[in-house]
Amino acid sequence: MNWRFLVFLIFFTGMGYQGSSQATRMAEKELHCANLYSKILGLHYSDPDSAAIYSNKFENEFKHLITTQPATFKYPFSQLVDSNFCFIQTSPDKNLKIYSWGTWLGGTMHEFRTIYQWKHKGIVHSKMRPVNGDIGSYCSNIYNVAIAGKCYYLVITNAIFSNKDHSQTITAYTINGNQLEDKAAIFHTNGNALSSISINFDFFSVVDRPERPLKLIAYNESKHELHIPFVDKNNQVSQRKFIYRLTEKGFEYAGMQ
Repeated sequence: MNWRFLVFLIFFTGMGYQGSSQATRMAEKELHCANLYSKILGLHYSDPDSAAIYSNKFENEFKHLITTQPATFKYPFSQLVDSNFCFIQTSPDKNLKIYSWGTWLGGTMHEFRTIYQWKHKGIVHSKMRPVNGDIGSYCSNIYNVAIAGKCYYLVITNAIFSNKDHSQTITAYTINGNQLEDKAAIFHTNGNALSSISINFDFFSVVDRPERPLKLIAYNESKHELHIPFVDKNNQVSQRKFIYRLTEKGFEYAGMQ
C-alpha cells in the first residue's frame, strides 16, 4: 500500500472516530438535560419547591452546554424537541439558532428562557435572554430577508401572561460580528420606523385554529409581504390584516386586507 494513501486513511479514520465520539458525548449531555426537565414536569404540581430547583439546574446546565460547546450549533437536540421540552428554531441561512423553554416557575403567567446562538465567519457566539425580570417569550419561527444587500432575521416570539392574555411579536435582528442586534428599524408605518411590532390578543379568540404554535404574524415569501392581524378593542383577533411590503428601504405599510 502506498504510504501516502495509508497516512490519508489513518487521518480520516481518526477524524471520523473523533466526530462519532463527540456526537455520543453530546447525546449523553442532551439525555441528562432531558431527564432534568422531566423532573420539573413530574414535580410541578406535587412539589413546586423541588420543581424550581430542577428548573434552575436545567437552565444552568443547558446554558453551560450551549455557551461553551460550539458544536451544539449543528446538533439537533431531537430528544428535547420531540418531547416538547424545548423550542428550537434555525434561520433558513443556518446562521442563527434560537433555543426557548418554559421554566414552569409561574402559574397561568408562563416564564420562558431563551438562548440566541449565531455564527459569523465560522465562529459561534451566544447570549441568553431575558434579563431584568422579564417573563420572557419563546421563538416559533425565523425568516430571512435581504434589504439593500444586508441580511435581516425576522424573529417571531410569543409571550403568555395568563390563560387568556397572550402576545406575539416580530423583531428584526442583524448579525454584527460577535453581536446580535435587535435595533434594525425596518418596519415603516405612518412616518415611524420600528424594529419590532407586537400584538396583544385574547387566546380564546383563536383557540380553534389548528396550528401550534399559532401563526398570527407571518411573512409570505412568494409575495414579499408581512401580514399582521388586526386585533379589535376587545383583543379579539379578526380576519383582517395589516400588509407590509418588502422594498429596498424595508417593510412599507401598504394598507389592510
